[in-house]
Amino acid sequence: MSRVGVVVTDTHVRPEGLLEAIATAASGREHLSLEVLIPVVLPPTLPISAVPPRIAARANGLLEQARASLEIAACPAQAQITPCRSIAALLHELSPMDRLILVGSAGWGVRRAARSVAADVTVLSDRARRPAKQPRATGGVREVAG
Repeated sequence: MSRVGVVVTDTHVRPEGLLEAIATAASGREHLSLEVLIPVVLPPTLPISAVPPRIAARANGLLEQARASLEIAACPAQAQITPCRSIAALLHELSPMDRLILVGSAGWGVRRAARSVAADVTVLSDRARRPAKQPRATGGVREVAG
């Protein structure tokens, strides 16, 4: 049985991104075990069980969306909210998986932790692509080599 994990990197991700990740993970695969984790990152100054109400509301909304999508996919799956200190620390605690899909932006540390858990890592970022930065006008004449 193939183990696939879908991990949300931030509770601010769009629900459509999570639904797309679940559909991608579940499509065309037989004998699949799917795990959806919605981490709630808490600072060390708070107890691990002290999730602020606004963050809990966002996480619960994502959990409801994930469970609805998993019902449609009809594969053995579980979805849960997981309090943690960092996304990278949570990923290091996961047992090896065949595939891991990260939903949202993933920095270098998160991508590195993901590669330690699964050989096949996909990042579905919901950030809009920005055009390349244009050089600032310096007010003077700009020389162009040519």
